[in-house]
Amino acid sequence: MDNGADICLIQVGVKKGERRVVYLFDVLEFSEIMEPGNLPRILVNSNVIKVIHDGRQDYLRLQSDYKIEMAAMFDTQVACTTLLKKNPLLQIGLNKMLEHFKVPFRNDAKDDVDHRAWARRPLTDTQRSYAAQDVAYLLDAYESMRTTSKIRNTIIELSKARVPKPEPVEASPVSVLAKYPTPTRLFLSFTPTGEAIVESTCFPPVENISADAHTQDKTERELLYDVLPEPIRRACQQREVGGGFMDYATELIVDVGRVPFLRLMMPQPDDSDSPSIPLISQLSRDAIAQSDIDDILNRVRPESFSNDNRCGLSGTLHRISRKLNRQDKTIGFTMRIGRMVPGSTSLIADLLASKKSILLIGCPGVGKTTLLREIARVISSGGDAVEIIDTSNEIAGEGDVPHRSIGAARRLMVADRRQQHDVMIEAVQNHMPQCLIIDEIGTRKEARAATDIRHRGIRLIGTAHGTELRQLVENPELNVLLGGVHTVIIGDDEAQRRKLRSKSVQERMGPCAFDCAIELRSLHAWVIHHDLALSVDRLLSHQPDLPLEVRRMTPDRHMTIEKTSSFEIHPPAMSLVAE
Repeated sequence: MDNGADICLIQVGVKKGERRVVYLFDVLEFSEIMEPGNLPRILVNSNVIKVIHDGRQDYLRLQSDYKIEMAAMFDTQVACTTLLKKNPLLQIGLNKMLEHFKVPFRNDAKDDVDHRAWARRPLTDTQRSYAAQDVAYLLDAYESMRTTSKIRNTIIELSKARVPKPEPVEASPVSVLAKYPTPTRLFLSFTPTGEAIVESTCFPPVENISADAHTQDKTERELLYDVLPEPIRRACQQREVGGGFMDYATELIVDVGRVPFLRLMMPQPDDSDSPSIPLISQLSRDAIAQSDIDDILNRVRPESFSNDNRCGLSGTLHRISRKLNRQDKTIGFTMRIGRMVPGSTSLIADLLASKKSILLIGCPGVGKTTLLREIARVISSGGDAVEIIDTSNEIAGEGDVPHRSIGAARRLMVADRRQQHDVMIEAVQNHMPQCLIIDEIGTRKEARAATDIRHRGIRLIGTAHGTELRQLVENPELNVLLGGVHTVIIGDDEAQRRKLRSKSVQERMGPCAFDCAIELRSLHAWVIHHDLALSVDRLLSHQPDLPLEVRRMTPDRHMTIEKTSSFEIHPPAMSLVAE
């Protein structure tokens, strides 16, 4: 850690026979090492003992910066005072501890290192050597202690108990580092005499899908342009160059007798809670003719549309929906422009690592499906079996081979939207997922299927339309996800105790299918209900204060957290770009 106590480098040491191997992870330069599927998966695993020397600050910074509760921390400083029956407040240094337990090595680089300079790059050879030697011999000390399982568990409990409790911050924004950086690794080995040798500085890197996501989006948009009439295609391609408009495009609207246009979500000023302004960009001054509609239909192929009048383009994340007149003739299209957004789960990385079931609530176009793709990739990268119920092939794209944006997750296609609830049950019975991802839970049957699946112990990640939790509570089709709502009659004494005028009250019938809920109020401002059942109960009892947490992502990729009881966003008015 640097002088400001930010984590700059993480060292992990292992033993391979007589060799000691140390991995140095540069947290400042790269990102994905702190995503739930990578290093945090080991840190929170209670079956893997983490041997550390004086880990108090390390534990606190992991907890505050990354929401990681390190499990099974065996602190050799605590073990030394416990086994040698010393004063538990005594802070025994690393070299002194190694000497106590007959480990014939020392970290001799300590006096040569400026401990205020860990945030500077590049790291010096002395810094790398010191960092490696700081953990290289801890496993030797751990083995020399020869603790029984009972004593080992006691030391683990004492190690955590010794960590000072952070001071609570009430009702004010708290800045939390959320850089969730990509790992680089330095590989060192050690001779029996303790000499550090750099064997390789170029380990095979973890796949960084962020690097070419923008290029991939542009390539996939070209496939969408191929189905458009020449004038519209040319107008879209011009916007790829002029101002980069297409990077912000969400929909392309083509209706007979009207001019075609794009819907865009443009960045808002930095200090806004709603950092996207909806815009319309006209693609032509000429109205669309029926022949243009027929031309698009022939290129897409009419048989590609399912019974819900949706289809996708093979190898892309785009979705095309058609409009029919009363004679079943196609008269218009809505083309949703799908994209992959690596890192979009940074605001909820702690929730994904916690294994909780999560309900995403948001209006159309706020990014629920895009977020689901990245959630699928992050969770599956941790080794969990993830199955996606892909209603219209919108999450994983059209075609038998899923789009790479979902990582190692698998998907089940839904042939008939009306039978999605059956496909959900089929996924659990036939494919044994640990996590099931469902987009657009919209009917009572689907809500009941989700509740049944949750009761079987399967983790759920789902989405539902709305702007806030209150709307789902009042929706008789979907409040089954929240345990269901019924009206009960209470006695006079109870009504008086609750200070109610009426004895008829609404209550939750059963447990919620999800542990927590996230209201996607805007692209970068999310409202989190950590205890969904408690929030539902308070809404039903008309209590004004809800236990809410508002998380925002700042332009410099930092996260802010605010504890509050209410939150409102006033979206900007629609603007027209005349072209």
